[in-house]
Amino acid sequence: MNDYLCHHFYFIWKRMFKRYIVNVLVYRGMKLSDAKHVAECEIESYSKKDGDWKYIHPHDAAQKALSYWSD
Repeated sequence: MNDYLCHHFYFIWKRMFKRYIVNVLVYRGMKLSDAKHVAECEIESYSKKDGDWKYIHPHDAAQKALSYWSD
C-alpha cells in the first residue's frame, strides 16, 4: 500500500477513534472540551504504544482506552 493510502486510512481511523471516545465520555457526563482533550491524548499514546502503529478497529481501540476513564 502506498504512503498516501496509509496516511488517508490513518486519518479516517483517528477521526473514528476520537469521535467514539468523545461521544462515550460526554454521555458519561464529562464536559465536551475535556472529552476532546482526553481523546487527543489517547490518540497520541495509542500511536506510540509498542513502538509501531498496528491497525485495530477504532471502536475496539477506544474501548480499551476507555477502560481507564471508566467510572
